[in-house]
Amino acid sequence: MKAIARKTPKAFFWRFFIFMKVLILSGISFAFLAACAYSYFQFPKILAENRIFTFVFAVLSLSFPIYFFMRNLGAPSFLLQGLFSVSTIWIGFIFYFSIISLILNFFGIFHIKIPFAFFAALIATAAVLVFGFIKNRNFETREYEVKIEKPIAFPVKIVAASDFHLGYGSSRSKIENIVSAINAKNPDAILIVGDLIDDNTEVLRHRNISEILKRLNAPMGVFAVFGNHEYLAGAKKSEEFYKNSNIKLLKDEVAILENGLQIAGLDDFSNKKSKRENDIVKQLKPELPSLLLDHRPRNLQDKANLGFDIQISGHSHNGQMFPLNMITKLLFELDCGYKKINSCHSFVSSGISLWGPPFRIGTKNEMLVLNISNK
Repeated sequence: MKAIARKTPKAFFWRFFIFMKVLILSGISFAFLAACAYSYFQFPKILAENRIFTFVFAVLSLSFPIYFFMRNLGAPSFLLQGLFSVSTIWIGFIFYFSIISLILNFFGIFHIKIPFAFFAALIATAAVLVFGFIKNRNFETREYEVKIEKPIAFPVKIVAASDFHLGYGSSRSKIENIVSAINAKNPDAILIVGDLIDDNTEVLRHRNISEILKRLNAPMGVFAVFGNHEYLAGAKKSEEFYKNSNIKLLKDEVAILENGLQIAGLDDFSNKKSKRENDIVKQLKPELPSLLLDHRPRNLQDKANLGFDIQISGHSHNGQMFPLNMITKLLFELDCGYKKINSCHSFVSSGISLWGPPFRIGTKNEMLVLNISNK
């Protein structure tokens, strides 16, 4: 008899939470756009006079919640792909069109008239999005010489990447390019710092993405930790995907490389039963150097106080789109880049890809290359 898969209450809760968040954000975006455009563009007048325009605008504004709803109903992959692409582009459009509308409306306070302001805002928004789309197609490498005090048998080169967000927004060619770029660095070990999966494993299975990830080549192994999105996709399904991709998942576990470097992987905070850094440190050999993988850049000082030599996180995306990177700087002690805390080298990556809108504006996709050796 074929077993029937049942959704756990926790999985249902997370999906409902994300759906409501997206629904609220869509409503806020609509309200913000209408408010910004009201006095200067007379946007409500445009909506009132053209019912087709009104209908299209309403559908686009609700396209993301519709995507989530249709996905949970098990809609065909081609339909979900289309909804995802349209809805995420719309989020980027409405975000920047609102900002540009607000800026142009500000000039109206000083009675400065801008001819064809509505179309000027459309053109400016389109230009920003095209720039962000092109920038998203590329990624950069941040390379560091990391000197640690505890002895290791020989130097090691590690490539670390976070936030792939593989799903409907990821083409096979893009994933192949990422894998080729990582392998081109000839790493000894590869570390994936969470959110390899976006929110659905079925599309990855359908596209046979595991076969691409199996090409990741590192003699000491490919290791990973869960991010919050693996729990959105379902922990068991995510674990199966990692296993099929030949990626060693560390869930509150420690792996020791051939040169003695300990890789400690913290499970994501989404799992309330997961251990914390003060628990996992008990598994370490204090005489050997240690590297901590934790998807979220939380409690960096506390982790440094526990004696970790290196810690790597992702999650923040560095805001992904300006000016959101200004907000992430307020939310996190370190939202992107490098900081030495005590004797611990702390890194936060902006991610090798992105979530949602396919635009990188004021930020960049990146991977980290760490050349680790003794002082």
